[in-house]
Amino acid sequence: LDADIYDARLYIDELVSKNRKGELKEATVNSRYRVLSSIYEQIIEHGYHTALGTNPFKMIDVPQLAEYIDPKQTPNIEQMDKILEDAKADEMTYLIVAIIIRCALTVGEVRSIRLSKIVNDAMGNTGVRITHYKKERYVKLPEDIIQSIDHYLGNREYNSDYLFSLAKGKPISRSAIEKRYRKYVNSRFSLQDIRNGAIAYMLKCGATTSQVCKYIDTNLWWMK
Repeated sequence: LDADIYDARLYIDELVSKNRKGELKEATVNSRYRVLSSIYEQIIEHGYHTALGTNPFKMIDVPQLAEYIDPKQTPNIEQMDKILEDAKADEMTYLIVAIIIRCALTVGEVRSIRLSKIVNDAMGNTGVRITHYKKERYVKLPEDIIQSIDHYLGNREYNSDYLFSLAKGKPISRSAIEKRYRKYVNSRFSLQDIRNGAIAYMLKCGATTSQVCKYIDTNLWWMK
């Protein structure tokens, strides 16, 4: 009951590390996650209080638990261009995919973007302060993304501080993003695969592993 999100994250990271080494199947990692999350839900329902006052496992970005850069499941730049071309059929989908490719953000980070967190730094560059897993980091936004955001905001249906929102001003759900992506994009690659492709492209262009890990805020073993 004393576990917080950092304890949960450490445990899941350990499982993912074993998956990366071939010691655990991805299905096993996800199964253990679901069991622990379910147990915490039952504990809370019976009136017991956790350290956070909520289920720490529900604060973890589940679809990324056992994912790492697999060369066989990583799109190259030509394939990502094709995905972007397909995504143009829907402005929201296009912007989401473009941000993932150009900024290497996760789906969880993309859906958490708030307009109030898009700011200019001391050098006059525009970026966004991303808050995810209770940590905040600043990500510079390329000029083409800024232009796409401005165009998207001029056409979107709902008014919300969240960049990607549906009804009632709440952020769009992960499942809604995935469903929208599959509707407009004909590709075997998932959104996480696209992010991995963006990361692989950074490495191909000369960025070091440590530089990329720092940029995407992840552990070094994930890149090995």
